Amino acid sequence: MSWIRRIQTILSAYPVLGEGPGKLSPFKARMAMAVRWKSAHWKMRDIQRRHWLGMAERFGVLDAHGRPADLIVDDLVARTPQAVQAVRAQLPQGFPQALADSVLGGLQDAADRLAA
Repeated sequence: MSWIRRIQTILSAYPVLGEGPGKLSPFKARMAMAVRWKSAHWKMRDIQRRHWLGMAERFGVLDAHGRPADLIVDDLVARTPQAVQAVRAQLPQGFPQALADSVLGGLQDAADRLAA
């Protein structure tokens, strides 16, 4: 369940990330739990694809067919745009647009960084 905490940390931070009063610089945002590969990585902006893949390899994460985690990550990246569109379509009327944009835009940005 520790991966859930990492995802929750990221999604919870998106609405307050930015520059200016009441905002948290994206360069200072830290995870509640580190992504551990060769060393611990706490800052959200510093965590790269290789860190997630290294951690997956370290803990033996494979997909349902026994393939390595890079295929899982590639699939996640490929599905993100459709997931963002589906969530936007299901938001209730009156849902704060700025909140939706920050969370869903942050999610797409994270997927784009995972693709790199």
